[in-house]
Amino acid sequence: MSLPRAILLVAICAILANLNTLNGEYVLDDRAFFVDNPAMERPVRLVDFFTRGIWAFSNLPDGGAEVNYRPLNIVAVWVKYRLGRQGPEALHLVSVVQHLAVCLLLLLWLQLLLPGGDARIAGWSVALFALHPVHAEAVAWISGALHTQAALFAVGALLLHERFVRTGRVWAGFLAVLAYLAGLLTLELVVFPFFMLLYDRLLRGRFLVWATVPYFVVLAGYFVVRWLVLDTGLPLIWSDPSAWWRMVGFGVEYLRHLLWPWPQPLYLVTPGSGLNHWESWLGTGLLGLGLLYPLWKIRPVPRLPLLGLVWIVTTLAPLLAASFNPTSMLALRALYIPSMGLVLVVAWWLDRPWFRGVSAIWLTGVALLSLGGTLLANQGWHDDGQVYGRIIAWHPGHAAGYAGLAQYRVRSGQTDEAVLLYRAAVERATGKERAEYLEPLALLLGQAGHSSESLSLFRQVTGLDPRRSSAWVGVGNNLWILRRPHEAANAYVIAVRVNPVNREACHNLRMVLQSLRREQELPSACL
Repeated sequence: MSLPRAILLVAICAILANLNTLNGEYVLDDRAFFVDNPAMERPVRLVDFFTRGIWAFSNLPDGGAEVNYRPLNIVAVWVKYRLGRQGPEALHLVSVVQHLAVCLLLLLWLQLLLPGGDARIAGWSVALFALHPVHAEAVAWISGALHTQAALFAVGALLLHERFVRTGRVWAGFLAVLAYLAGLLTLELVVFPFFMLLYDRLLRGRFLVWATVPYFVVLAGYFVVRWLVLDTGLPLIWSDPSAWWRMVGFGVEYLRHLLWPWPQPLYLVTPGSGLNHWESWLGTGLLGLGLLYPLWKIRPVPRLPLLGLVWIVTTLAPLLAASFNPTSMLALRALYIPSMGLVLVVAWWLDRPWFRGVSAIWLTGVALLSLGGTLLANQGWHDDGQVYGRIIAWHPGHAAGYAGLAQYRVRSGQTDEAVLLYRAAVERATGKERAEYLEPLALLLGQAGHSSESLSLFRQVTGLDPRRSSAWVGVGNNLWILRRPHEAANAYVIAVRVNPVNREACHNLRMVLQSLRREQELPSACL
């Protein structure tokens, strides 16, 4: 197989596996960044993306925890927001193109590492990567595309670094470091310099300190800037005993998905670990055999599987460290970059004498199986109905899953089902979290004409969170409908006092005071 044919094979596989993502909708965090987002409509300077956290550019009123410094990811979001004004199709296409670009660069890099540059082995190895079902979350979910974007920069850095070391061209070394910086500003690729140090040692038998020092300099500068911008470190709690056990569970679950990517869990939080699932142990065991057999049985130790193992271990390390984060969760999209290590291992196996006779028919069978798994996994990311349905299936006790599915039902006009789902969310929520789900439930009931029950629920919300202005408006609206205008006026006054810029509260208060002929009592904030 020639290189052009290998490129064609990889391109066909990458595109076919993800064609069914192009008609997908916005899901999960996509709605915070790409749907009715005033933060993306406001004029911004390029420097703004580098001096603020990612949630400052979302449409969430309070944002999220600012623990990620990803300015180039936000730049990409800003560009995609404009591309997606007519719908999500263009953004899904961008994700597929990024995946295709990663595969093609990976092919070129692998061919450099293979003895004789065997295009057949490189082509089939990367084709299986292009079809791997574990990539569904990173490719089919628009917000997951930062992993393919970061991988694109990482593989580009590897190619340029190889060019620099082999030819001594300074421009290649400079661009390699620049590509790493771009990847680091997209995703936290903090282990890349350590891998590069081992990379040269394994390939060339010596540490090329002079070639890897720039990566460490960039990493040190990144941490300084990150601290200055976010004013916080990583929220890791190493003293939590349960986190250590969770780390082991995460490790087993992540490893099995690299080889046995089904079923694919989806959590908003992670209950327990993969230690109790037989498929996790089976997948981890098979992967371990595939990785460790050549290192244990063959002398001298072959460099490709060893390099692949080092890549998997180093890139998995940050994912396992995240187990010590109080809000840690299993995220299969994060396996996109670690799975590149499998390409090196697969290429080594295909290059063995007993594998060289493997026919294209057998490889095509494996590819078709992978293709089917990816297409099926992609369907789980088509819309919020699919996504939140999977979340509920994997964690039936998590209230946010029911609330998310309820919001989807509301957008679909299925309000009766939405009411039932919000009730389920309220039953599972505790503390102030219940207010988040009681308020939309009360609003739906009020719109359906159940004013008494709606009023009762809105009062529960104000009891849980007295400073929730919108809930006081809900109280006032229901009291007004129930012909209790004096009480309604008092509720609107509280709503304005809590939030003087609540225009709905001011408008409704003006109307009810006019009906009571008490216009002079209108607060100054509403004048």
